[in-house]
Amino acid sequence: MWTVTSLLVLSLLSVSALGSCEWKKHVSVDRIWDHLKELETIAYSNGGNRAAGNPGYLASIEYVSSVLKEHTDYHIELQPFNFKQTKIVGTPTFSEVSPNPVHYHDGDDFKVFPASPSSSLTAVVVTVPELGCSSSDYASFPKGAIALVARGSCSFAEKSALAASGGASGVLIYNSPDGLAFNGAMDESKIPAVALSHQVGLSLFERKDVTVSITVETSHTIVKTFNLIAETKEGNPDHVIIVGSHLDSVPAGPGINDNGSGSSTNLELALATYKCREELSSKVRFAWWGAEEVGLLGSHFYVDNLKATNATALLDIALNLNFDMTASPNYEFGVYDGSSGPSPVRDGSWAIQKVFESIFTKEKTPYTLAAFTGRSDYGPFIEEGIPAGGLATGAEVVKDMEGRSKFGGLANTPFDPCYHLVCDTVENISEVAISANLHIAAQALQTLSTDASLIRKIHKSSSVNGNRHSYQKSRIARSRD
Repeated sequence: MWTVTSLLVLSLLSVSALGSCEWKKHVSVDRIWDHLKELETIAYSNGGNRAAGNPGYLASIEYVSSVLKEHTDYHIELQPFNFKQTKIVGTPTFSEVSPNPVHYHDGDDFKVFPASPSSSLTAVVVTVPELGCSSSDYASFPKGAIALVARGSCSFAEKSALAASGGASGVLIYNSPDGLAFNGAMDESKIPAVALSHQVGLSLFERKDVTVSITVETSHTIVKTFNLIAETKEGNPDHVIIVGSHLDSVPAGPGINDNGSGSSTNLELALATYKCREELSSKVRFAWWGAEEVGLLGSHFYVDNLKATNATALLDIALNLNFDMTASPNYEFGVYDGSSGPSPVRDGSWAIQKVFESIFTKEKTPYTLAAFTGRSDYGPFIEEGIPAGGLATGAEVVKDMEGRSKFGGLANTPFDPCYHLVCDTVENISEVAISANLHIAAQALQTLSTDASLIRKIHKSSSVNGNRHSYQKSRIARSRD
């Protein structure tokens, strides 16, 4: 295991020993805005979104691919895969039947997860202890009741699956304080799953013997979508760095912060890497994942496919960098907390974390450590023992006073008030956040892709090069909390 001192010295030396071609000088904030505006135009020209399985997503792939083909000589691949596209038919309903009949509003008060089965259900609501993230939480749960759980700690899919296995006929997941109903992602649910506003959830939590009714009709279609992969010709193929971001939006809006910001950052990193390609010690593979919003499906397919068809190529992956929401309007500067990761990837992920931290410190930019829970597309990589790291500026979580003091902005307001909503447009982008993160990401990628000693150290720490499968996260966690 690396000591704290050796890790800090290693990362600081790496950051200070950059080569003659500086990645940060070859990324452009002006071009980022061009990318973001183009993605917004694509969304508005294709039904208002860029969701996987929809024309706007295919047009987004075409745009990114055309920029890469014009400005690089990368090997570009479209990787197809199928997924189950679920849609709500008509207007779902959620109401309190007794003791106080109330019809709730679809949108602000509740939103049904599209992965829910069609159902017409009336049952009593029973609050689940803790957060409903363990089977033990359902030890005394009355069969057939509807489970009420708070958001957090584990994925939506996991909450739904545990509720179903615990005997619940449906599951209600209520938002964090001050939060409205939300658009959540999961690829499958055996029981009706409903997202509630905090206020509605709290009103149910505070009372007993409340009976509610849920009606929903859903359709399920198998559709094809794609990952877009672009790889450098230069660099050691035995130590591959994968730089990923999801390109799809939710169906509700154009997804310009989530995740046009991360995808545009990734595109700028790809262009800068090409300019400085002669200095690469590691091969770099850029990926724009599909169907992340349905449950990290594109990145899961990529990893699973390598595992099944080319295990050696999986062994060659040294690390994964992930950029998901890098420009939230009420931002924090978050660095994934690799030191809290599962033990098989902890040392390598910690090293990546320290590279980012060193750059933030050098740039005199405040930062905080972001939860390293597998919520985004790095999740499938750490499941296979591959270290990961990256940047994020926050989603639906509310900024507290400490965050306001550190980063400015508004306390008691979400980092991104337009998260998964129609208002996630270019107007929802923080120029300060996207500019700072772009230049910090460029320096981090330069450090990791040109320092052969550092990348070997991180790669050697990976459990895929030691005790593979020593950590295997449950696949029911394929959703974003």
